[in-house]
Amino acid sequence: MSKTLRVTVARSARMIYLSLISAFCVFSSLSHAQEETDWWFDVEILIFKHNNAQNTVTEQFDTEVDKPFSPRINNVFLPFYVVDTSWIEQALPDCPNLIERLVEPETSGLTSGTPQSNQLNVQLDCVYPLSLSELVERNLPQDHYRDYPTLPIHYEGVIYPRSEDAHLLPQSELQLMSLYKDINWDKSYTPLLHTVWRQPVAVEQENAFSIPILAGKNLTFQADREQSIEHDKQLANELILRQTDPQMVVKTVSPIVSPIISTIVPQIKATLDDTLALYPDQLKQTQDKAMIDTTSVFEFEGLVTVYIKYINRVPYLHIDSHALFNTAQVSNTEPLTIIPHTFKQRRRVISNQVHYFDHPYFGIVIELRRYKRPALASLDSASNSSGN
Repeated sequence: MSKTLRVTVARSARMIYLSLISAFCVFSSLSHAQEETDWWFDVEILIFKHNNAQNTVTEQFDTEVDKPFSPRINNVFLPFYVVDTSWIEQALPDCPNLIERLVEPETSGLTSGTPQSNQLNVQLDCVYPLSLSELVERNLPQDHYRDYPTLPIHYEGVIYPRSEDAHLLPQSELQLMSLYKDINWDKSYTPLLHTVWRQPVAVEQENAFSIPILAGKNLTFQADREQSIEHDKQLANELILRQTDPQMVVKTVSPIVSPIISTIVPQIKATLDDTLALYPDQLKQTQDKAMIDTTSVFEFEGLVTVYIKYINRVPYLHIDSHALFNTAQVSNTEPLTIIPHTFKQRRRVISNQVHYFDHPYFGIVIELRRYKRPALASLDSASNSSGN
């Protein structure tokens, strides 16, 4: 009897031990799968405004509203407005007053000899920026949107089979074109944006990045344009003065600068004293955080964040949207008044389903479609077969 009891206890302890080991392995594999899963999605978004909202909506909105902000953003629209040269600029030395030195009208820097020698000996003090703060100051973000009276509805991107970054896709990848045509046909609505991008989706919101979106009319374009016209007039008057006044610098540029093109690079290198350029990744991160900032105010400005959250070990897609819809009050006697209407919503969604976010002034339609990137081996074999 006692022998039977001892055997039963031994088997029970062994079973408990094996169960614990199995549970630990399952939990470890599940955690590893959550971290290693290659989550990529195509995000198609359609934004439109209600044309009669200003006359029919009676709801009161807060006039003091913070702009949408995220500590991590990825501006997939920015390449359509500016070519990012910050990485090239980091490799260039800083030469104070270089232009002024090259176009100085004095001839004291000319080497002795005949005037036909056409050589200029310039003392340059060129150094590489050696700190992150210096590089950030040198590459301050610029307002790339102020000269656009309105932003485009469609963008023509490119398909990268295995990209590591989020990017816009071509219009051929849009699958909600019939809905867009219906909205565009209806006089009650005006489409502001219809595009699709491909992005990696992180697990947990704190690990995800946000996509900044600007769309619609530039409500401050006319006011900025008046200042720009005055600035253009000043530049034109200055150019005319330079062309008519022999004392202006423009008269001294051509005979001095052209002969020293081949010698200026060695002079810059000689003053660098074998120092190395600095390439910090933090610079691009610092720039990206501010890329949504613009002095212009568009009808729609917001952030869209897509992320995955595990609930009871099941992955669920989530969309966090924070946006402002701005309207303008124009008066002949009063300055331009911008009235923001805020929108914040977080929603759990299902892929391959159309989801609608409603607001009295605008609407957002979003569809997420899972994208499985091809393996590197299949890409290599495809390139080899196409080469043969």
